[in-house]
Amino acid sequence: MEKERRKAVRAARARQRELKQKKNKNVSFKHQQKEEKEEEPVVATPQGSTYDGDVTPAQEEKEVEFKDMISNKQIMGLFKKHVTENESKDMLNMVNIYMDIEAYVSIDITNKKKKDVQASYIYKNYLEHGNARKYVRMNDKTYAMLGKEKDRPKTPTLREAQNSVMPTLEELFRTFWKSQAEEMGMDAKSMANMSQAEMAMRSDNDLTVLSGWNKRKGKNKSTARQQPTKEDKVDFLMCLNQSVLGQMPIQMLYFYKFLMKHGEEEGYSHLDNDLFFYIEVQKFKEMSHAYSDEELLKKKVNFLNMCYLESNIPPTLQVDIPGDVHQRTIRTIPRYVTGKEMNPTIFDEAQYCVFKELLPFWAGFSKSYKPPEDLKKIPTTKQQKVFKKRLEMFETMQMPKTNYKLPHIPRGGVASFSFSLTDGVKWREGEATNLSTPAPSDMGGAKEMRYRSNSVHSSMAPSRTSILTRT
Repeated sequence: MEKERRKAVRAARARQRELKQKKNKNVSFKHQQKEEKEEEPVVATPQGSTYDGDVTPAQEEKEVEFKDMISNKQIMGLFKKHVTENESKDMLNMVNIYMDIEAYVSIDITNKKKKDVQASYIYKNYLEHGNARKYVRMNDKTYAMLGKEKDRPKTPTLREAQNSVMPTLEELFRTFWKSQAEEMGMDAKSMANMSQAEMAMRSDNDLTVLSGWNKRKGKNKSTARQQPTKEDKVDFLMCLNQSVLGQMPIQMLYFYKFLMKHGEEEGYSHLDNDLFFYIEVQKFKEMSHAYSDEELLKKKVNFLNMCYLESNIPPTLQVDIPGDVHQRTIRTIPRYVTGKEMNPTIFDEAQYCVFKELLPFWAGFSKSYKPPEDLKKIPTTKQQKVFKKRLEMFETMQMPKTNYKLPHIPRGGVASFSFSLTDGVKWREGEATNLSTPAPSDMGGAKEMRYRSNSVHSSMAPSRTSILTRT
């Protein structure tokens, strides 16, 4: 696989050089000769090996900017929280005016009354000198435009106000992005590719994960599910990440036993599948990188689909996710498998749903969990004990006979015997026969054997009955 990857990278470098030569075919020969002598940059791969070639598009990718993340509500919520906790009130006002102007711009142009109300609100709260509650200082150009328009600023004026605060916001956002990446234990570029569902799962700003845990109630009061805290969420994510990177830690194995015991009682029949679905999806996302094997990723997507989302074993859906999330997810799978849209976040929404189902159980488990004295002893579930007992019975059972010897035919009358898997070959007892012994033939004492077959049913298995007549 390593050789194939190197070959693919070299081929890509060759194509880039050919395109570059086509663009520069009008350049003089000396300039071309100088370019060929220049040393090409070295590209480092995730495995640690290096290749000579042009800079990849990923390396040329610029840093994530504030204006690129405006539409991401999850990121903006985290950013506002960061500014509130770590910056001055004036900085928070800058963020708020920018977001309010974005809300003004998004209003349909035909709804003039609503746009006027929003524009007046922005002016009175942020721009009116001496009276604004959240006054934000602007550049001279913005003040000059406001002087002509008074209390109802127009769209160009509001856009200029955004431009006035943009440099400060970009600097704040860079600081926030670095700190958030460090907090989540990943690099900034990986966090930029994270979906909103995964961001909500990993951040502590999304209260929907921590609240609403008791919406689904069983018949009895729940003892296995508890109100999760932020600490429970962080601990659970850390334990899940350890399970993804290697062998499941002992605490996660005990949690799996806890789910098997309480899942049916609480009305959650697929909790064990939820746990493994989360881990397998996370492994799939870890496998998705610049040098990954696309065919292997497609097989992984098919595996996840056949095991959990469109299973051949009833029920079809083997995890606890809503029907609309299920339908949206399976609609994206054919596009990934055919290579039309290979987005590693196709399972994120479903993964987020199972995480919300598992978190209250983790909170209940954490309150009662005590590390075992022997950390090497792996816990076994009730189902695993049943499977182990069945295996022992299978290994110690006596094998049935494979060779059967037919009994001797008695002299005189007609006799019949039966054959079954349970009893083998035996004479049938208590059966009267009305068949008479036929006279000898003209063959001078030649013996003739006739076989008649009847169907006889035994209590355990179908058998075969033969009636043998000797003359």
